Amino acid sequence: MILPVLSRENEGFPIFIHAEHSESDNKTVMDVVWGGKPFDPMKKEGTELSAVIVNHLAGDISYQFDGKNHFKVELRSFSVGISNV
Repeated sequence: MILPVLSRENEGFPIFIHAEHSESDNKTVMDVVWGGKPFDPMKKEGTELSAVIVNHLAGDISYQFDGKNHFKVELRSFSVGISNV
C-alpha cells in the first residue's frame, strides 16, 4: 500500500500503521494514524497516483480526526494468476 502523502503542516509527527488480516473472510484492514492538523489525504489531492491506486484497491476508505488523523483502508482481496509460458 502506498502511504498517503502528508502536507508540510504535518511533517515531524510519527506515523503509526496498524494492519490486520482475517483469514475467515479474507479481509485486510490498515489504519494509518498521525498527529498534526486535520488532513484527509484522499480529498486534498485525489488525482495523485497514490490516491488513484488506493481508490482502486480499497473496498472501504474512511478518515476521521479526533486530535489525531485516522486514515483507514479495507483492501479488496484479489488473486493474481501466473501461467507458465
